[in-house]
Amino acid sequence: CIRDRPCGADFPRSLAYGIFKFFSDNPPEVLARVNIIVNTKRMRLRLLEEFASLHTILIPKVHVLSDLSELIGTFKDSKPSSHLQYRFELMALVQKLIEQEPNLAPKSALYDLTDNLAKLIDELQGENVKPIIIKNLNVEDHSGHWQRILHFMDVVTTYLEKRNFKPDSEGFQRKQVLTLLRAWEEYPPESHIFIAGSTGSRGTTLELIKGVYKLRKGVIVLPGFDFHMTEAVFGSISDPLIGEDHPQYRFVKM
Repeated sequence: CIRDRPCGADFPRSLAYGIFKFFSDNPPEVLARVNIIVNTKRMRLRLLEEFASLHTILIPKVHVLSDLSELIGTFKDSKPSSHLQYRFELMALVQKLIEQEPNLAPKSALYDLTDNLAKLIDELQGENVKPIIIKNLNVEDHSGHWQRILHFMDVVTTYLEKRNFKPDSEGFQRKQVLTLLRAWEEYPPESHIFIAGSTGSRGTTLELIKGVYKLRKGVIVLPGFDFHMTEAVFGSISDPLIGEDHPQYRFVKM
């Protein structure tokens, strides 16, 4: 029911209708036990509105990737720590580095450097990459640019060590996903679990997609998948150096 929707179709509307039709021959309480995981709060609200418009007695439970606490139940980290608090802590470390190494960057670059490092840290956590992996890369750069980068990677390492037991939003999400996957290994859910609208572009999300795929009643709904692409074309974009910019590349990687 979802697969046959044309390009440009309203995704949440098509998803709600497809799931509704999928369970149409079952008692209403079966649909109520279904769990759906989506990317954003906006998608969650739209999906709930679409289910309500179908005039079904009961509707599924819809969760957002950034907060899976209802699926997990008891979770020791009830919420991520303050993003603003961590940004100030990171800024203090960058400022100290600039004061110790004035040639690295001007003081006026403090805020931009902090912002860029914060984005890098989010990316590292989302892909589960340790700073030491980047520091150990063999990059030949006679201009000394790479050496300056390594100074900032030391800041990232120090920063992450200080907040090891207090994850921010990215770290919090990864802990939730890993906790959920371990729970599913021991007690597989008896009802359907859908994850919809994600291409698995972030490492944490990809781990969750793989976990849902392994479930007996796990369902993956991919957005914009090209069912008409030939195997030859699909294989030609498997090389990230060639095909990473292709809109279907994430599905190949998956």
